[in-house]
Amino acid sequence: MTGYAQLDNGLWSNEKMRRIAERHPREFALWVFSISFCSDKLTDGMLTQYAIRKILCVKSAQERRMIELNLWEKRGDDVYVHDYLKMQNSRQDIEDSRAANARRQAEWRGRHRGSGNDGNALRDVSHNALRNADVTQANTNTNTNKEREEKDSTLSQDDVVNWEPKREHFASARDLSERGYPLVDVTDLGTEFRLSLQAKGVDHYGYRNLDAAFSQWINKRARSLRDSRQVPGFAPLPDIPAPAKTCHHTWKCRHVLDLLHREEATAGPDLLAQRAAELLNAGKTPEEALTVLGLAMDETEAVA
Repeated sequence: MTGYAQLDNGLWSNEKMRRIAERHPREFALWVFSISFCSDKLTDGMLTQYAIRKILCVKSAQERRMIELNLWEKRGDDVYVHDYLKMQNSRQDIEDSRAANARRQAEWRGRHRGSGNDGNALRDVSHNALRNADVTQANTNTNTNKEREEKDSTLSQDDVVNWEPKREHFASARDLSERGYPLVDVTDLGTEFRLSLQAKGVDHYGYRNLDAAFSQWINKRARSLRDSRQVPGFAPLPDIPAPAKTCHHTWKCRHVLDLLHREEATAGPDLLAQRAAELLNAGKTPEEALTVLGLAMDETEAVA
């Protein structure tokens, strides 16, 4: 069964979060994604570097920005979603709740075991009386073997806790890497695999063989990492350079004064200076402006 992360109903009106959502929409989205990830994996808000880089596709610059915005926080070498446990249930709470539910269900089944079975038994007797003895014996043997196989293939929590990646799993990851796939971190993925089974239960996945199931995880992770190379994650937007400031030329601006070889203290708003300013504002170069004014570079000194 899929779980759910929680967001405060007042999030939409929180001034800090509204400001972050407006000014840093990528970081706001990443914050929501990280809460969902931690809730699904029952990490109590902790984000490993593998999860940050490979699953959430976050670069180091954006990780720093998340910490600066106080959406994530650094604790030693680990990164945590800020105030995660104030809104989300802890791993221990969830596991205790699941255990309590399992006990209640077991008690209910114990109280109701045997009730309503008498009618079924009578129908079975009538039905079996019509069968051939050999067929009955064959079916009995088949059912017994099936039950034995199912019992033998049932995995316990101890099997999950004690499970570790095997040598062939590391070899499989290397083989995929040689075929052009990104190299899967088998150790980290093994931890994720084991924690997922412990959190959701083996029955949730329906696995009969943990080693075979983990091999499938390696293949899927390799494909996911390959595809993530082609799909941008939460990479920061490139900085857009500010437009260069342009000067609005006037009769006394430095460009006009330099063009006409004048000093600000003695210059005046005569027609020549005003016309020079108009030409420069129109995009003319100093040389072109002098040509339009009918002046050569060496004549401006005389005009001044």
